[in-house]
Amino acid sequence: MNVEGESEFKNRGVSYCAVCDGPLYAGKSAAVVGVGEQALESAIFLSNIAKKVYLIQRTEKPVCDEDKVTSLLRLGNVEIVHRRVISKIKGNGKLESVDLSDPIQPGIVENLKIDALFVEMGYTTRIEFVKNLVSTNSKNEIVIDQNGKTITDGIFACGDITNIPYKQAVISAGQGAIAALSAYNYIQKLRGKPASINDWKKLGQQNNVDFKL
Repeated sequence: MNVEGESEFKNRGVSYCAVCDGPLYAGKSAAVVGVGEQALESAIFLSNIAKKVYLIQRTEKPVCDEDKVTSLLRLGNVEIVHRRVISKIKGNGKLESVDLSDPIQPGIVENLKIDALFVEMGYTTRIEFVKNLVSTNSKNEIVIDQNGKTITDGIFACGDITNIPYKQAVISAGQGAIAALSAYNYIQKLRGKPASINDWKKLGQQNNVDFKL
């Protein structure tokens, strides 16, 4: 957001992942700032955890699917704050409140007391260095198979930049391991050497020893 207090209170109340940090604020008050489906979905997710959830929108109405907006409004602990932007984040060691301004009339400022602020402004993919070598989807994500392989031999991808759903650090780490093993096996094949051994063994026999469950 590039507003006063954002850097100071990062990980002290300001978060960029509702799924990651939402459970830390169970029974407390939280706000989501952003536009589109992502902000709306985060507000719905947090409604099951936080005592009160504010969805702060700079527009007069949410810019997203109307059915989801209807579902959101049915939740008793979610309030949509229209035509407001965050101008300052305040607190003492941790986030305690935010100043809300009217984007059309900046002189109007309101203070909202919350325990957590989740920033859901969306993401920008940066794949220019390989864009002509891989296949991408409508979100400009690199399309891969279950082994991290792209359409080009020898190019593997992993993490949030790919079309794998659920953008989480732990998922990216797992995908990184898969892509690394796939790349290793690719190089081994070029060298005419054996690939890495599969972790799972066929149930029944191994080294001529019978297994029984």
